[in-house]
Amino acid sequence: MGHHDELIIEWKRKYIGLEDHAHMLEGKCKKLEIRVHEFEEEELRDADNDSKREGKMRKMKHHFKELEEKYHHLKEEHSHCHEMSEELHHLQEEHGHCGERYHHLEEEHGHCGEKIHHWEE
Repeated sequence: MGHHDELIIEWKRKYIGLEDHAHMLEGKCKKLEIRVHEFEEEELRDADNDSKREGKMRKMKHHFKELEEKYHHLKEEHSHCHEMSEELHHLQEEHGHCGERYHHLEEEHGHCGEKIHHWEE
């Protein structure tokens, strides 16, 4: 076997080794392409989920704003009711005093009636 034959065999071995290596790299490339495609799909799902979450967040913020407005309105109503309650309590006290005064005046009226009746006799 000559030197050229040895070189040819060596180059064939290298070629076969490179071909095997190329097939292995092609397999890795296909796997990586599949992973890239999966990541792209996942990214699209994530973007869709982000969009859904943002929509829900906007709705929640709007609902929260409505609840805050209702809270402040109810707080104002509560304050107004508290003021009215104090005013009612004050009027009830005045009513009690007026009732006492009315009974006192009735008694005086009765005494005056007795005096008038006594004078008439």
